[in-house]
Amino acid sequence: MADIEELLRQHVANVDEALEGFQGQVTTLEELVQAHQSALSRSTGSVARGGRIQIDTVAAPAATLDLGAGNGARMSISAEDRKIMGKIMRGHTSAMREADEGDGGVLVPEAIATQIEAMVRRQSPIRRMARVVSLETGKTVFPINKGGATSGWVGEDEERVETKGPSLAAMTPPGGTVYALPSATEELVDDAIVNLEQFIEENVVDSIAEQESKAFIYGDGIRKPAGFLAQTITDENDDDRKVGTIQSVAMPIRGVQMEIDWKFLLAVIFSLKGGYRQAPGTAWLASTDMIARLATMTDATGKPFYMPSLQENLPGTLLGYPVVECEHMPATESQAYPLAFGNWQRGYMIGDRTQLNVLRDPYTVKGRIQWYFRKRVYGSVLNSEAIKVVKALPA
Repeated sequence: MADIEELLRQHVANVDEALEGFQGQVTTLEELVQAHQSALSRSTGSVARGGRIQIDTVAAPAATLDLGAGNGARMSISAEDRKIMGKIMRGHTSAMREADEGDGGVLVPEAIATQIEAMVRRQSPIRRMARVVSLETGKTVFPINKGGATSGWVGEDEERVETKGPSLAAMTPPGGTVYALPSATEELVDDAIVNLEQFIEENVVDSIAEQESKAFIYGDGIRKPAGFLAQTITDENDDDRKVGTIQSVAMPIRGVQMEIDWKFLLAVIFSLKGGYRQAPGTAWLASTDMIARLATMTDATGKPFYMPSLQENLPGTLLGYPVVECEHMPATESQAYPLAFGNWQRGYMIGDRTQLNVLRDPYTVKGRIQWYFRKRVYGSVLNSEAIKVVKALPA
């Protein structure tokens, strides 16, 4: 190809001038080169020696090229071939291409999938079950009716003696501000192949949901909600237990597999007063490990304890009550609380002082964009009678 290029370069100074008037005869650039080579060999007496073409210097016509004696062959070339021919005439025989790293391949970016596979974070099922309210201030007092009102029978003419009224207690849910402050360079935001701001927001929301889930279960109430497992837990029943403390029911477990007697689960259900048990919002809250163990156990008749759901977004049931999986609940081990039962609408309250706010800040740090996510949330046990926790103990 180099010999042909040199040949053409000696005989033609301007490709457009050389190609003028030769449309309609030759179909490809390769045919043109072959015909031109043959014509030059015949007209000058050139011969091929050792694989190279030797030609005498002959002035070629400026406007016409005879492509064969008497054959009438005329030149025809496409617009794309004309560009290629022009490059050859001007000495440009190669272009930058992706395949060759030295010729510009390093400038071609690697393809990155726009759909990013995300690791799933543990979510907060308690928010779906509990009573969620909007708070007007950061300090809201909820009155709790402890009962204690008395009454009596009286005859038609008998004197009415004053009776006792209900006793009230006050509950102020603790809480705080959960936040996130991620950042990225301006260049990354400009050049990212995905919507980087949306990607960051989705991940922050998942992280905040996980923080809430932990706080609603274990939170100590210091700048965060108070979890129900952080309350005072006692084995005293409803008649003797102080308001604000939660009753635990012992769950005897046997052997390495920690087998559970189904009759015990019935006892847990009936430890909850009928007014709570029969109202909407009553469900089991179980750790993943606990559900896995319950799924392998059966009662005396061979019926499974746990009945998995066959419908999407519908939880399985345990002895007729829904079972909500909570991955932050403790595993099934001695002295742990892997299972809880109660009316969560009556038992636990979540207060949102603000919704999730996002502030985009491109000014504080030059060249970097920060996103400030902020949300004020409160939470606490509202009615301690409405929740029972199950403590695993060796039989």
